[in-house]
Amino acid sequence: MFISGCGNFNNGSSKQMTDAFDKLLELPDDTNVWVRHEYTAKNCEVACLCEPNNDKLKERLKWANDQGSMHLGGKGQSLVQLARKMHAIYLHE
Repeated sequence: MFISGCGNFNNGSSKQMTDAFDKLLELPDDTNVWVRHEYTAKNCEVACLCEPNNDKLKERLKWANDQGSMHLGGKGQSLVQLARKMHAIYLHE
């Protein structure tokens, strides 16, 4: 699970991925989720290409770029922690 993305189906079905997300969302809010990859800015760039007039996506891209990638020493891991909360909010909008 990523902010503005969910990865791909290397194995399994979309139902299995949804079930896995549901399990993550059931964890307490203070649960740390550690991942190996963080693609927030790249996902936002692609989303902006698909929806060039979406101001919310543009704001999210700026925010993600300001955070920096965890792969380059930025605060990317904090982005991952926020992913759970953002997906939970999105599911309830």
